[in-house]
Amino acid sequence: MSNVWLVLGTGLFSGVCSTVMNNCYNMYISKKEGKYAAARLAVILERYFFECAVAAQEIESWRISGGEVGEKHCVLPILSFDQLDINWPSLDSSLVSRVLGIVNKKKVSEVEILDCKVVAEMDSMPFDSDDKVQKKSWDAHITRGKEALTLANDLREKYSLKSLCSIDEQWILDFYEEACQKLIGK
Repeated sequence: MSNVWLVLGTGLFSGVCSTVMNNCYNMYISKKEGKYAAARLAVILERYFFECAVAAQEIESWRISGGEVGEKHCVLPILSFDQLDINWPSLDSSLVSRVLGIVNKKKVSEVEILDCKVVAEMDSMPFDSDDKVQKKSWDAHITRGKEALTLANDLREKYSLKSLCSIDEQWILDFYEEACQKLIGK
């Protein structure tokens, strides 16, 4: 009779240990996958920020020079997470929501630019319609770029990741502060 209890106790102990070890291993893997996913997303968002910053600079150059220098931009840079091979559930759900939401906000900004373009073209003074559209586009590039950089920094902070490129964050903040002041002033 005592052998039965010994066998049952050993089996139960073995099952509990196996379950605990399996759960610990899965938590370790999930944490590692979350860190990898956060790094991938942060790099994509930082690249998007730089593309928005370059486009905003080109728009501003175009506006200041009267179309002599720079380029017009009516579409924001491409940002998509559809093809990423990351484990989304391993990330913090509030950050996932913000990451996926930024694509929708980008689309809304593009629709607003298009609406501005349609209204400006129907305006009685078509000579400044391009300028109105580019002001709206510049604002969208600044806003979405800043949002992407903030989100990338939040991902890096949450998952203790260091930036792989040397971004002078004070320069970025100064750039956007100056850009926002221009936006308010105009």
